[in-house]
Amino acid sequence: MVLLPIVERELRVAARKAITHRLRWVFGFTLAMLLAWQLFLLTGSQIPAAVQGRKVFSTLVVICFIYAMFVGARAADALSSERREGTLGLLFLTDLSSLDVVLGKLAANSLNATYGLIAAIPFLAFPLLMGGVTGAEFLRAGVVLLNTLLLSLSVGILVSSLSQNERRALFATAVILICIAIGPFALLYYVLDKFHASFFGASEMEVAGVILGLGPALGIVDLVAPLGPTRIPSQLIWGNQLFLLLASLALIRASNVMLARRWSDRPASALIARIRLWWHELLHGTGAARKLLRQRLLDLNPFTWLVSRERLKPAYAWGFVICLALVWLWSWWRHSDVVFDWYPAAPTFLIMHAFAKLWVASEASHRLVEDQREGAMELLLSTPMTPERIIAGQWAAFRRQFVRPFLLLCVLEWIAFFNKLEWWAILGVQLVFWADLAALVYIGLWNGLISRNLTQALLRAAGLILFLPWAIFLLFVGPGGVFPRWMGFERSGNSFAARMLIWTLLSLLISFACGYWARRKLNTHFRAAVLARFSRAKREEE
Repeated sequence: MVLLPIVERELRVAARKAITHRLRWVFGFTLAMLLAWQLFLLTGSQIPAAVQGRKVFSTLVVICFIYAMFVGARAADALSSERREGTLGLLFLTDLSSLDVVLGKLAANSLNATYGLIAAIPFLAFPLLMGGVTGAEFLRAGVVLLNTLLLSLSVGILVSSLSQNERRALFATAVILICIAIGPFALLYYVLDKFHASFFGASEMEVAGVILGLGPALGIVDLVAPLGPTRIPSQLIWGNQLFLLLASLALIRASNVMLARRWSDRPASALIARIRLWWHELLHGTGAARKLLRQRLLDLNPFTWLVSRERLKPAYAWGFVICLALVWLWSWWRHSDVVFDWYPAAPTFLIMHAFAKLWVASEASHRLVEDQREGAMELLLSTPMTPERIIAGQWAAFRRQFVRPFLLLCVLEWIAFFNKLEWWAILGVQLVFWADLAALVYIGLWNGLISRNLTQALLRAAGLILFLPWAIFLLFVGPGGVFPRWMGFERSGNSFAARMLIWTLLSLLISFACGYWARRKLNTHFRAAVLARFSRAKREEE
């Protein structure tokens, strides 16, 4: 008798996949290159070796923490995909329990993530040779990262047990993980601001330790920013790790309970049926409204109607912009002296634009991913619909949903930041924003054809448009990069202007290159990509 049969099967399947071993090498190679780059930058520096070791250690730990914190989003479709395909109930026709299924899916989705993290841990030991980092800190970093990884995957599994829609599960998991990561910092800011650095007689450091202990960031904050005599007590650190472990186990237990209750299809009650009907009519309109929208969009492009049947999609974009405007107004009312300065403004720009770009990529990929999974793309291409009309239909849907709200967003950015930032800096950021959106329409469509799920499509799009420009910029031109020392940025008074110009041109170049590549692929390999899923499925079976 096998104790956990699903776990064994999933591990055997994952072990035979090339990506399982490839990912470990890729992540390890990336960390090795980053370590070599940092050591190169520190060559000839007058900074003591112990300080250099601490700096290298902090950088690597933060990168590994971000990876461990958000890799759990890959597990958001672990159980929901089984429910969509109708195979989840077949597992329960055997003597398997819901816990067997949950642990099996958790093992399948955690193997690659764990391999990547374990490949990075040896590089964290390198700063031990430089000094500034103790063996206890290295061991604590490993515990913190593995604990964070378990928490992240547990959140993904729980959301997957509750949701059947892949995009909703992915979005909900990402939002929960972001709240877990930054929520304690927001609560700490509120408490210290409200109670003036004192809470029931406790010191500021004690308050920080307790509140940050509600999330996984406490251990990383302690490792990255040691505070000498005022360092967070080790009891709080290990108490936080025990709390996170228990929270992860509780989430897995909750996934087990929810899956046992929701795996089967049950007839909806009259109340639930009425609620679902009301919600469907709210999203898609009544019969007359749906007919009018269908007639208008079908005359424009049939594929536009296919991806825009939910009539409230433009309202979501308008709501996003209006919420941002309200947040800016509240921030200006509370902190009018600093809210529109450069350091608060730059993260605001980046976060807003990154969310909008991922949203556009998701909309461009979602329909094709679903049609590829269900085998509907072959039927669609057997009609008079051509790849060119499909691309044009997605562009029309993009214009209908996003263009006007995002134009308003750009106008609000000019109003908010014109007196605080240079006009050419705002213009450069917005040029990159629109170039990235245009490229992501093509990239999202192509990724929708070649990706097995929406998560994979979004990761590919984010890697090309969001991460690649910043990686190149920070490596060569950012503060402490390779070129600034050679080009004399730090000695000139225009280092910011020069860096801003280079970042803008680099981002535009990458956007145009990636967009052109994806557009060319769509125009020449669309039908081949639709049929390639059969060869991929055959390779996976072998």
